[in-house]
Amino acid sequence: MAESSPATPFVPQLLRSVRAAKARTWAWLIAWALLAAAILAATAHIALTGVEPVEQFILERYLPERAWGTAKWLIEHFADAQIRAAIVTTTLTGGMLLVSVLLFPLKERASATFERDSQITAHMRWREPPLWRLGLEELWLLVLYGALSSLSFWIGYGGGEGRRITALVLTQLIMAFTLTVDYLAPAMQRHGWRYTQVVRQVIRRPGTVLAFGLCFGAPAILATQLLEEPAAHELTRNLVILVAVQLACLCGALWTGTIAGARICREVHQPSAAGLPITAHLATWGLMIFTALSLGSVARAAYRALPLLRCDYSLVPSSWSLGRGEGAGLRLSFELEIHNPTPWEAELEKHRIEIIHDGDHLAEAKLEPFTVPAGARERHPAAFELDAKAGLAKKGLGAALDWKRHGWRAAGKSLLEGATDTQAYAVTLYLPTPVMEFPIYLTEAAKPGAGEDD
Repeated sequence: MAESSPATPFVPQLLRSVRAAKARTWAWLIAWALLAAAILAATAHIALTGVEPVEQFILERYLPERAWGTAKWLIEHFADAQIRAAIVTTTLTGGMLLVSVLLFPLKERASATFERDSQITAHMRWREPPLWRLGLEELWLLVLYGALSSLSFWIGYGGGEGRRITALVLTQLIMAFTLTVDYLAPAMQRHGWRYTQVVRQVIRRPGTVLAFGLCFGAPAILATQLLEEPAAHELTRNLVILVAVQLACLCGALWTGTIAGARICREVHQPSAAGLPITAHLATWGLMIFTALSLGSVARAAYRALPLLRCDYSLVPSSWSLGRGEGAGLRLSFELEIHNPTPWEAELEKHRIEIIHDGDHLAEAKLEPFTVPAGARERHPAAFELDAKAGLAKKGLGAALDWKRHGWRAAGKSLLEGATDTQAYAVTLYLPTPVMEFPIYLTEAAKPGAGEDD
């Protein structure tokens, strides 16, 4: 096949290259595709069959037997959608990353033979890097993907609807960007390019990123909509469809990325002198370290605290005391007697629980850090603070105004309805980490500020 002109349209050039592919090229692609299929299928199988054993392990280790039935009912009725989402994420993202990290030598061979058959770079010098360098650069891409995904997580976590939509769009763009870099890189690396230089070129070509995302990322994402079906047998069937669609997309991305990367090499002629600026590397590692420290501390605190779910609690009647808290607030102090019947030590780290009603801060509950050894029975202090200066004062003033305008019966009814409206409450648990106070949103108000006067 004669070398194509630089002005040759992309799609015709790709089709001619596919027709010119020889048997050995198809053999490398099929070998890579079979192993990729095995990895994707194994990932889907683990994600699908691993849920029930994990649930059972958590129930047996951290909940008393009398609570198992209730916990299973809550999982089935309130966590089923989140579990399906986790299965989809594990299969789609985890499988794609495993294929990239584990099969990069085969991906390189399948791309190289296809590039030779296409003759798109027949008169260009090949400078293939050693496999160890390719492996290190694949790991670097994995770190970059983790940092970008962390950025998306922090943008959407706990934010309003606008931030959540922004994070969702950013997540799809990150997947498209990573897919583009990963499958353009083999052809460019064979001509002296480093991953950081490939990233710079991809950033300059947003149209290529969008095209890759739509052609090879979007089909798999759209296929996940099939997983909305609730029946277990349909979930298994749909996972098979998802794996097949994702595999077809990755196969198409491999050869398409080879031609796209080779065309960039011909256009630019030689790698740019510089890759990404040092600030980009510092930001990438800084974000990864920040996220690891935050989520790692939360995971450790949760793991150490989970045995508390199986502990027995009782209030010590003589320990009640009511006093002045911070500012003009009230502080209710008491002691809890805790019996730890488990064979594991239970530890509660320093934290606070914030209660907000209709956007007004009402109260904070605090438990001082404590540890209850396995089999021990101990007493530990606790405190509950009411914020009389802000939230409660505002509620009281509103009730007084209602009384003056509409009478005590209407004011009492309005106050009672507001206090019993569970959708107006937001309860947030704050856990300290080495870098921040991490919020865990136990409940969120459906209509923040709904109770305020217009």
